[in-house]
Amino acid sequence: MDSLIVVPGGQPPLYVVRDDQLSMGSSLGNSTAWLTLRGTGYPQALFDVRAAKQVTWSSIVRYASHDYRFIEPAWSRAAAGTGHHALTPLGQLGVGEFTIQPAYQEHRFELQGHLQVRERVFVPRYGLRGDPPGFFLEVTIHNASGVRHHLLCVLATKLKPEVDPSQRPERNFRARWAEREGVLLVSSEENPTWTRAFAASRRPSRFGASLDHARSADPLLMAPLDGDTGSVGNLVAEIAVDVVLEPGGEDQFAYFVAFEPDGEEAALATVEREGDYVSALEKTVAFYRAGVDLARISTPDPVINHGVAWSKVNMLRVMVDYPNTGLAFTNEPGVSSNVVVRDVAWFVYGCDYLKPEFSRALLRRVAAAQYESGKVPEYYNGLTADVEDYGLNINDDTPLFVLACVHHIHATGDDEFAREIYPHVRSADEYILTQRDERGLVFCTARGENVWGVCSWRNVIPNYTLSGAVTEINAECYAALREGAMFAERLGEKGDAERYRQAAAELKAAINEHLRDRRTHLYLLAHDADGVARTDVTSDMVFPVMFGVADDAAAREVMRRLQEEDFWTAAGLRTVPRGSPDYHPSKNLGLLGGVWPGVNFWYAFAAAFHDSTGMVRALRSSYEHYTTDPKTNWTVPGQFSEWFDGESLTNRGMRLSPWEPPRYLWAAIEGMCGINLLQSRHYEPLVPAEWPWLAIANLPLLGKCLTWFAARIEGHLQFFSGGEPAPRDPHRHYKDDVTARVRSLNEDAEVIALRKRGELLLCVGSTAEYPTTVPVDLSGLLEEAERYTLTVADEDGWDAPGEALGREVSRLAVRVARKGFKLVRIVSPSAAT
Repeated sequence: MDSLIVVPGGQPPLYVVRDDQLSMGSSLGNSTAWLTLRGTGYPQALFDVRAAKQVTWSSIVRYASHDYRFIEPAWSRAAAGTGHHALTPLGQLGVGEFTIQPAYQEHRFELQGHLQVRERVFVPRYGLRGDPPGFFLEVTIHNASGVRHHLLCVLATKLKPEVDPSQRPERNFRARWAEREGVLLVSSEENPTWTRAFAASRRPSRFGASLDHARSADPLLMAPLDGDTGSVGNLVAEIAVDVVLEPGGEDQFAYFVAFEPDGEEAALATVEREGDYVSALEKTVAFYRAGVDLARISTPDPVINHGVAWSKVNMLRVMVDYPNTGLAFTNEPGVSSNVVVRDVAWFVYGCDYLKPEFSRALLRRVAAAQYESGKVPEYYNGLTADVEDYGLNINDDTPLFVLACVHHIHATGDDEFAREIYPHVRSADEYILTQRDERGLVFCTARGENVWGVCSWRNVIPNYTLSGAVTEINAECYAALREGAMFAERLGEKGDAERYRQAAAELKAAINEHLRDRRTHLYLLAHDADGVARTDVTSDMVFPVMFGVADDAAAREVMRRLQEEDFWTAAGLRTVPRGSPDYHPSKNLGLLGGVWPGVNFWYAFAAAFHDSTGMVRALRSSYEHYTTDPKTNWTVPGQFSEWFDGESLTNRGMRLSPWEPPRYLWAAIEGMCGINLLQSRHYEPLVPAEWPWLAIANLPLLGKCLTWFAARIEGHLQFFSGGEPAPRDPHRHYKDDVTARVRSLNEDAEVIALRKRGELLLCVGSTAEYPTTVPVDLSGLLEEAERYTLTVADEDGWDAPGEALGREVSRLAVRVARKGFKLVRIVSPSAAT
């Protein structure tokens, strides 16, 4: 098999990878837990949100046979495990495969004896709150041989000692077997209430906890568990399930590993409550399917379609519920509990189209953390609510908070929340006005380094200062004032609206007067705290374009410079060009030469209005790189990792970065699809000239859902819409989106079906590199005995109408050109005119 296979036919697609082609596995999360998998497919570490620490380390499943006597010479290391009850370890034969799904990661392989194994690891996710604190490892074994097999399947989990005093150290673990429940419980002398529970869907036949780490790692040392739980220290906890398989037989069970900080009774209650692993998986799959079904974007480019779909999966995985501060996400899942406001703001931009209630909760919590002055902190701690601002008088957090609040109001139309949050928005805008210097520019006074001296998004560069009148911050503050004025006007606050509108205009003028390099017509990085013009060329010049500071001429100059090849790699834009004196591909967390995909997505949004080809390149390149050679690049197909080395393009950051996926979704919706929240016309798709079609379906907007299909017919872009809000073209608007009732048999086709009284419109867009036939089942949408008029369109126009009975076209097929489309309009003659 190929090292990577993309399995289409749904959103999102599945990825199938040889099991020797991953350096790391999926990252899976729910509202209470975060689990990372190793390249072997087994759990690497389980992190509990409430405890803010990794509560178990690695787990592995081992398989052995009771049916064969293991005889080895006395000098062999295997002889240490031989005896009357010796086990014969069964190893994997050949190469297996991983399937990466939104809800789980699956591993299929074959053991000796023609035993076909499927393992699925998943973290149960049912909603935004109250999820089980742990993970399941489901095992299915099929006996493809002609002989009976009696197997012992052992889950071994190493407990991770913690010696850092700031992390509530745990060194001395103890285990207890709960006989009545059949659960192995492990806690520590240092934190006796912190309890790990190891259970199975059927009562384990054996168990043990020992300090013998080699026994769980070396197959030749595998021996029956003896039920001994007397050891204390850095334990390996093990439970075993016996499986007897007749020829052709199959068996399935699941292990469950859970953590509760409130003692054994709580842990046992969790195990009892989560006894039905089949139901747990079904609910988890349904949760992700419901999320992915929102804001479905379809283009002729399948890579972009896949990126949009998986961006939503990534966002759903990182959403947690902190005990004291509520719904949020951290910028370092599995490590930190800090909630960075910058990340929150960009998350909201995408999340408003996925889980607006999550956005609302985030914004409320940031508002609660706002200082009396109106300034917004850099972050708050999800567990303690403590805040930090690094001593900066201003950075990007304050304007981005304003922008996120306004975005949420315009996306949802939630006037009640608008009235609730407006005092905080006004306070932030008022604070911005107090931070202007004599030139009218917003000025950061910091003179430190790293987080204490960098007020931009690139705030973790060691031995580096970026303060003064920073172009990025000023562009964001301009947008915050401009959109704050719109917000104030919406609520009837005319005085605020006029002041902020005027202040925004003045700030825009000051930026263009003082923060431009007159030699190059590009924007400066900053006028620093010493008054020095920072002419450094960086990707940050995208901000004046993105936030509307640059006029068309200036925007073209900026985009032209960013398009030059010294910025570009196969994975997207570098943060600084390769020829810069500051360039290094991997030092400084890639912020002076690495590739941060989020920069690509900012660029894609800006490019949509000036260079649609560049937009496609940006959206395609970074996501495609996530799926290219994952073993070498240290990526996981479907996961948005943090940043790449500027030369080798290997991932050097988090395996799943929470603030990259929402920016991808936002750039696709508001850039490519042209959803304009600030104007009454809600969409103006920016369809690249080389694309004949573009579609978006089930887009949450103003409390309703919008669907449209844009098709280039005879050289003119025409829009066919369904749902609400108000249609762009009433003559081509349909009352209902009935896509869910249509079935396509072609996995390379994106299908949308719209209906109004007496008329059905079928929209078929192809992602295939060749002409293809698309069979479509419309059963239930047409009256079988009624005669309909059919007209068909493609890029060349509409064909002459024909007629057919409903039964004749309830299942139809259309031939679609490479990357092309077909529209089929089915009209009932009896429809009212």
